[in-house]
Amino acid sequence: MREIAGKRVLVTGAASGIGRGAALAFAAEGSTLLLADIDEAGLARVRGEIAALGAPCRTYHTDVTDIGSVKAMAAAIDEEFGGIDVLVNVAGVAVCGSAMHIPLDDWHWIMDVNLWRPIHTMLTFVPGMIDRGAGGHIVNVASVAGLVGVAAIIPYTTTKFALVGLSEALRTELRGNGIGVTAFCPGLTNTPIATRARVHGFAETAYAKASTVLKALGKSPVRTGRLIVKAVKNDKALVVTTGLGHLMYQWHRLTPGLFRAAAGASHPLLGRFIGMPDGAGGAGCGDEPRQS
Repeated sequence: MREIAGKRVLVTGAASGIGRGAALAFAAEGSTLLLADIDEAGLARVRGEIAALGAPCRTYHTDVTDIGSVKAMAAAIDEEFGGIDVLVNVAGVAVCGSAMHIPLDDWHWIMDVNLWRPIHTMLTFVPGMIDRGAGGHIVNVASVAGLVGVAAIIPYTTTKFALVGLSEALRTELRGNGIGVTAFCPGLTNTPIATRARVHGFAETAYAKASTVLKALGKSPVRTGRLIVKAVKNDKALVVTTGLGHLMYQWHRLTPGLFRAAAGASHPLLGRFIGMPDGAGGAGCGDEPRQS
């Protein structure tokens, strides 16, 4: 999809982070923005930023984990705009901690948000894209943690691996309809996902410090949004961002045994850095474990 000016672009999770960055990047290209999020105040702020760029924009206060809410949004979009051309699934959350100590409710929560949300939007919007016969594009924002298993965030990495697999298979299935699919796998990005995560068994002070450091090292969400636009224009199947993200992906792909050995050796050090207690990835940091 070389030309995206005037295209109808639906972005979920658009109120902050990568979703906001993608919305601004598409607006700068002259697309019509359709923004969905559960954060109504955040949506209003992003709508104002897009208005300043002169791009058409509508916002939808929508819980994308609720299929009824997604269908109601789709009906409103179909009535006013006649459907969408590009679907960007960004909404995501994290759960941190030793896998055996994470409550089942949090496993269900992260599956609902990180996997069922994009499934809901794809099942709702893609049939219309197929029926209109004009092609289109889907971007599923996964993570480098969907290409390389990362301990301490196992529920998150589980959902992101699933989303990468879904994207790859769906790309094959929709090729004949002229609809591209991108698995977009960012490395560290400066977003609020870590501070909003559900956290179990971490020392609170150490986790807060680690979150601040990792966020500061992350790539700008606005720059990341521009890479999403580029992926749509060039019909990329897979995009990995950041130097560290590329290093992890290529190392894991080319010498998986060596990568796993290094990951196992470094895990206790990671545990100390982020405040996991002894026996769950490293020595504790002396203060009380944090619970969600």
